[in-house]
Amino acid sequence: MSDFTMTYFKKYILLVGLIFPLLSFAGTSFFIKNEGILIDEKGKQIEGVEYFFKGKSFDVYFHKDKISYVFKKSKYNKEVNPIFNGLNPSYSVLRYRVDLEFLFLKKAKILFKKPVEINHKYLNTSVGELTIKNGYQEIVYKNIYEGIDLRFYFQNDLLKYDFIVYPNGDYKDIKMKYSGAESVINKSSKIIIKTPLGNLEETIPEIYQQTILGKENILGNYVLEKGVISFQIENYKSNQKLIIDP
Repeated sequence: MSDFTMTYFKKYILLVGLIFPLLSFAGTSFFIKNEGILIDEKGKQIEGVEYFFKGKSFDVYFHKDKISYVFKKSKYNKEVNPIFNGLNPSYSVLRYRVDLEFLFLKKAKILFKKPVEINHKYLNTSVGELTIKNGYQEIVYKNIYEGIDLRFYFQNDLLKYDFIVYPNGDYKDIKMKYSGAESVINKSSKIIIKTPLGNLEETIPEIYQQTILGKENILGNYVLEKGVISFQIENYKSNQKLIIDP
């Protein structure tokens, strides 16, 4: 992902209805299972989010059929007010949401792996302060397409994901679409997602297979047609597992 230049949250409406609790673990490298943790502005539980991750500059929410990226930044405001010695300081939270949708997918089952004990406290305005006991270092959309898994994990404190294509799967089934973006373009073998806050880049995918001789890199790239992202891969062994690392 590239850096984002933030703009005022009040200018956008994509996050209406999504109000998230004050979590003390922002910037940590684990996923949290949403067990009544996320609530809306009326104090009701937000349904549809299975897991989530709170980062320093963005949050990620995992639905069964899409991934929501919510980019954020705090802005310090100074307003003239004689009561506060001429200044009335305040903070604005800047947010913008872009969804990565998976098209024509199967009803995938989301699995968690590598549990870690965290015991973090959070504030849920509906029930008060609660404690999250466990987090997870990896989650997998099992069989998101026939014979294909989607794995999210952390590497050097960076959030990453891979498509794992098994011998009974066909990589051509993978179809993705970004919604909420101003535009999506394919430039210099990169997918660039443009938003009012800046650009998000999907770099040239690393595609490979593990053989008895070690890691074998495979030629391939993105295909963008009418806003739908897929892959074009050359000369791989269809009887072996294929890894696509965007």
